[in-house]
Amino acid sequence: MENCKVEKNANYAVLFLSGRIDIIAAEDVEKQVNDIFTEGIANIIFDMKNVIYFSSSGVRLLISARNRTNELDGKLALNNVNSTAEKIMNTLGIMEHYKIFNSLEKSIEYISS
Repeated sequence: MENCKVEKNANYAVLFLSGRIDIIAAEDVEKQVNDIFTEGIANIIFDMKNVIYFSSSGVRLLISARNRTNELDGKLALNNVNSTAEKIMNTLGIMEHYKIFNSLEKSIEYISS
């Protein structure tokens, strides 16, 4: 999928989001996230550096993924949250519910701890 590249290892998956995360893209990414959970991976990192548009469907995707990682005793980290997504998340008052990092190394360190 053009809006999401996935890199997995045994303990976590990194989803590199890009472009427009609208309703169609969010649904496709959510399917990929569900497949990751089905594979037994409970830790997710969303890298949002290359996101240029982030809709309410993108927010729903993050909330759903966070809820599922919590159910599975996993962790979720957001990496490189750009100003577009940050503004929406701040407006909705949900930023404080996420661990946010500015480097993939820090996100992986958190997920692995």
